[in-house]
Amino acid sequence: MFPRHLKTLIVLATAALLVLPVAAFAQNARVGGLGVQGDYIKDYTNIWPYPSTLTSVGNMVIGELGVEDPSFGVDHRAVGAVLGNLWDGRYGTFALYINEVTSAIGQGQADPGEVGTNAPDPNVNDNNSFDVEWGKQFGNTRFGLRLRRAFAEQIYTTPAGVTSELKFDPAGGGIVFGRNIIGVAGGLSWEWGSSTMADVAFHYDSRTASANGPLNGGLDQEEDNPAAYLFNARLMWQWQPNAVIVPLFKLYSYDLGFKTVGSPTVEASFKGWQAGGAVNWTLGQDDLFVWGITFAQNKVEQDANLLIVTPIPYAGIQNTITETFTPQVFAALETHVNPWLVLRFGARNGAWHKVKIEADANDEEFEFSDSPFQMVLGAGVKVGTLQLDAVVNDELPFTGGYLFTGNPVGGPALTRITATYPW
Repeated sequence: MFPRHLKTLIVLATAALLVLPVAAFAQNARVGGLGVQGDYIKDYTNIWPYPSTLTSVGNMVIGELGVEDPSFGVDHRAVGAVLGNLWDGRYGTFALYINEVTSAIGQGQADPGEVGTNAPDPNVNDNNSFDVEWGKQFGNTRFGLRLRRAFAEQIYTTPAGVTSELKFDPAGGGIVFGRNIIGVAGGLSWEWGSSTMADVAFHYDSRTASANGPLNGGLDQEEDNPAAYLFNARLMWQWQPNAVIVPLFKLYSYDLGFKTVGSPTVEASFKGWQAGGAVNWTLGQDDLFVWGITFAQNKVEQDANLLIVTPIPYAGIQNTITETFTPQVFAALETHVNPWLVLRFGARNGAWHKVKIEADANDEEFEFSDSPFQMVLGAGVKVGTLQLDAVVNDELPFTGGYLFTGNPVGGPALTRITATYPW
């Protein structure tokens, strides 16, 4: 019996023997394998943070084949399509995404799109309903809209006729984190001079939750404020024939407070901002080297320890937690080894990264600084017209697979796999 990771390698090697050279398309796994925030590179995944870019990606079917979750198995699966040829494109480009879990605000996946150890958008709802987009080009201007929904509800009626309801996703963390979502977004792109493209977007979510009766221990509760929003903007400036500079700005806010009938409201909010820039260098024909910096700050203000596990002296105490990157630096390389194989690696380092915890109830403070380092590996193969990409376990290069060294890789060989079929 072959080890699990060896089977995966054999499948990929077999697929590599069958492939034909075709135009490469990218996926969420490509971005993950580079370890670079997707806003800083040109990629079809930009259709989610910047809906106005929908008209520029052509026709394709997208398959999110899953993310390995050590606790729950494989999740984050999805199938989507971008259709620019309906009615010969007279009415614009349409996209539909059928997602297993609700994506983070401004993203096409549940993984966050902002910088931070305590990354933004803590809302997790495993009951995604739909995600649709529309975009159209008017001269040198592009416009895009996005609509998404996630909803979960439980209703229980006792023999005595008493009705109890939970209107949130308990698996997502209950009334604080597993809220139901109606999200809308609008984006605008335009040419700024002869060598610059500007993309801006605003995302707004109404995130609601309520509970009453026996299902909730007899308590009547609901969210304090349903609003969450993200504003993001970037420029893509063709600085040199082989170099594109991408400045970026983001501002986001999430309210996670809730109120219980007969009790004070529990206030909780998560806000942040981000500003940075990157350079995309084209090496040779189509290889890519990316490097850049991001300054960012995430701030939690809460009446209780709801969002982040703090040191024991502060657990359950009203506190403020501020995380600051001044800055985070990153770099990544993508190289086409041959017409059917692409290899990637990237890293990011939180230089002068600081977390400060202020406990308001007893005037205590706790502060620490470090330089968190992360590195990722990625690979992609083309099988006919189908492009397959994966995030690779970073232990794999040193084990070489059980076949070569006898050392099994820790965990799965591939931790995320996605596919794209363009036409």
